[in-house]
Amino acid sequence: MCWGQVDYWATLLDTASKNAGDCEDFAIAKYVSLINSGMDENKLRLTYVLARVQSNGKSISEPHMVLAYYPDPGAEPLILDNPDFRDPGGFHPNRFGAHLFV
Repeated sequence: MCWGQVDYWATLLDTASKNAGDCEDFAIAKYVSLINSGMDENKLRLTYVLARVQSNGKSISEPHMVLAYYPDPGAEPLILDNPDFRDPGGFHPNRFGAHLFV
């Protein structure tokens, strides 16, 4: 919890000024940065996922936000994530149950 409250969605200025943020802050910053760099916004989706993480030796699902890039309609997306390096398993395709937003 970066902002002292649960589920605070920071502005890009908040994130940049603190050089910190939650997963959704970084996903939104990537989305805006890529669009401002000329990326086709129709290829990008903010995606809410349930990430499987280890906690006290048990696998649990935890809410997480990533940016998905679809090179072509119907293609498997490239997930642009800022992983938690405490999870040695890293990203793998069956780690997430996904819900698209943008």
